[in-house]
Amino acid sequence: MDKDEEEWGDLSDWLSRIDHEIEGSFPEDLPDDSDPEDDPFFSGLISIVNNWIRRIEDAPTTTWQEELSVRGMDFDYIESMSDSDVTERLWALIHALAGMRVFLSHTDHMCDRELYATLVAEYLSRPVAQIVFDEHSGCMLDILDLSDPEDERIWLRYYADNADRVAWAEGHPDEGLPRREDPAFFRDSRLPKP
Repeated sequence: MDKDEEEWGDLSDWLSRIDHEIEGSFPEDLPDDSDPEDDPFFSGLISIVNNWIRRIEDAPTTTWQEELSVRGMDFDYIESMSDSDVTERLWALIHALAGMRVFLSHTDHMCDRELYATLVAEYLSRPVAQIVFDEHSGCMLDILDLSDPEDERIWLRYYADNADRVAWAEGHPDEGLPRREDPAFFRDSRLPKP
């Protein structure tokens, strides 16, 4: 155990101490000329984040598909499944991922069949660090990649609030703002949350 771990413990221990350690103290309360690394909260946070980055970088890799297969989940070809079977398989997958502390977001623009196929084809086979998340940690799997122009337009159309849409339009005066639409599916509000 290194010095930072001895002083601050692991992430879950440290998170449980945050309220006590900084009660009544907020970053905006710091003097303008202060060095954040001199503040125990910030130095502890930097220490914990760096420790987690090292753990992730040093961890062996796996895929979520491998991890789910070990737990008994298989990934049938959905072309031959009925819509109700696809929906059942999708929700089983969503809950299995949540059981591994992997949580989805921005899924309301896709039908069940499209989301299931996208998860299996694009996300579950990607290499990920083989780490076990505790109840204070997890992984957010955002179906939208906002660095991709097509996904950014989907976000603007279905998910961005008015303030985000105005800010985007001001920052992209030569591009047309997509018309705001309600998504065809309302799944995100029912998804498991961290």
